Amino acid sequence: MSTILSADDLNDFIAPGVACVKPVEITKTSSAAEIQIGIDGEPVEISTDNGESKLEPAKISLTDCLACSGCITSAEAVLVELQSPKELFKALDDKEKIFVVSICHQTRASLARACEMSVATIDAKLRHVFAERLGFRYVVGTEVGRAISLVQEAEEAWKRRDQPGPVLSSICPGWTCYVEKSHPEMLPFLSHVRSPQQITGHLIKELIARLHGTKTCHVYHVSIMPCFDKKLEAARPDFEVGGSRECDLVLTAREVVEMISTEFGTAFDMLPDAQLAAAQVTPQGWPVEEQWLSNAGSSSGGYLAYTLAKVQSMHPGSEVVTLSGKNTDLMEYQIMHENKLIFHGAQVYGFRSIQNLVRKLKPSKGKVVRVRSTKSDPMQWDYVELMACPGGCINGGGQLAAPENLPTRLFIEQMEQAYKQIPLAVVSEETALSYLGAIGAEPTADLLLTTYKPLAKENNIPEALAVGTQW
Repeated sequence: MSTILSADDLNDFIAPGVACVKPVEITKTSSAAEIQIGIDGEPVEISTDNGESKLEPAKISLTDCLACSGCITSAEAVLVELQSPKELFKALDDKEKIFVVSICHQTRASLARACEMSVATIDAKLRHVFAERLGFRYVVGTEVGRAISLVQEAEEAWKRRDQPGPVLSSICPGWTCYVEKSHPEMLPFLSHVRSPQQITGHLIKELIARLHGTKTCHVYHVSIMPCFDKKLEAARPDFEVGGSRECDLVLTAREVVEMISTEFGTAFDMLPDAQLAAAQVTPQGWPVEEQWLSNAGSSSGGYLAYTLAKVQSMHPGSEVVTLSGKNTDLMEYQIMHENKLIFHGAQVYGFRSIQNLVRKLKPSKGKVVRVRSTKSDPMQWDYVELMACPGGCINGGGQLAAPENLPTRLFIEQMEQAYKQIPLAVVSEETALSYLGAIGAEPTADLLLTTYKPLAKENNIPEALAVGTQW
């Protein structure tokens, strides 16, 4: 999200709102009691018989936040408490669990730039951290889940091209939470395709549970992601497999580096490379080499690029015309074939650009007629790749910050260069199906699709308290 609204330079979510409206159940211990502040500054309840009991602070879960419209997206305090390295170390005490970590492309690029190392070296150090130091059984990449998501997204964008308005990608949870809580009129435009994080979690938990003859609840999946809103996505109640969350815990690149410094007493770049090879920490059936590859297009996943390439393959001889916006956060692409517009896509990053788009997409009273025109009219676009962070996922709030002597824009460009070091995979329907076949999974709706719903506004919030929770 906008850096103006962020806390501690985390630019993809808002700190806890003053006007939190989530009710908290309070167990009253006595009908005649009063609240006092103890000598240690903590609140205590004093009963009539002079009994004294310490009062526990009210807590709000991630699921509570998702079911509430009091804030725009997430609450930092909740995220730190329930999706943090501290929780990971608590979970590691459970010796019955099988631990697996999935690591996204953007995190690897962020660490590579910050440490001035190759992405391959960073991968080796991450295997050392999670497999050799923390005892994780498996360490996997997210390209398998991303490839499956890309194919499904392009298919949906093409099938819905004749419907009024564009298909808006739903891969970014900061954007989808914003829609659910503030602009439910945008819900019909949202894609139904799940993100790589959730597809990866679903597949990896099922596969490991099957290999070890156990239940998915005994598989603990940690996802390393570029932004904090991915923590909220993992907490959505419908993202479950076999009765357990597809993703149990989300950490960011920044949190991983801080965890290593705190727990191991060393800097990330001083860690040794892993002795274990990638194949040794990959579950049987999971593609060993392909999981660490990337794909063409933006560093936010390349959804628009893949969709454009897919449409072009269906129209031999067509060409892509690029229309630049005011900056790289707003770009349009048109596929022309025999002087006719076949497909119109756009890339929209950052909430300033997103808000402009939302204003232009608000429903009109009359019926919207699909018109194939080269004019820049968002209602006539076919597909939009949207990301809440300016610059996209490579600039997520959980990524490592630029050094003080380096402009942020230049640092982002250097992270982009590190991202492009990652070798490219060939993504197609055939490769996606081959991944599923190797894993032993089927392309079901439970794996691929989800839905979004409006969250009712609370009307009993005093206007003064609501200040700070609005844009």
